[in-house]
Amino acid sequence: MTIAGAGVALAAGRPVWAAVLGAGLVIVYWALDMLALRRANEGTFAHALGVALGGMALRLAVVLGALVAVGVLERPAFATVAVAFLASFTVYTFLRLFAFSAVATK
Repeated sequence: MTIAGAGVALAAGRPVWAAVLGAGLVIVYWALDMLALRRANEGTFAHALGVALGGMALRLAVVLGALVAVGVLERPAFATVAVAFLASFTVYTFLRLFAFSAVATK
């Protein structure tokens, strides 16, 4: 998805680094999601709930923090980063849906 986003940005005359950053945010989101999932499996239900809520807040803070930083420091590239993130996140969510539905049916 990162390569596709960079290609679209290049073809559209938008900054390629911004498209790569937007898609890269999804990779960071995924890594934090997997970390939270692994940590949540280690303890009690209360521990899992705390890790899930904390992980959700951390993922949101990282993504929004990066988007705000780009918006403040490089305003013309903000739209490219946001659209690349949304496109990549949509693909990630779609793939994750199928990954967990396969686990649920076992």
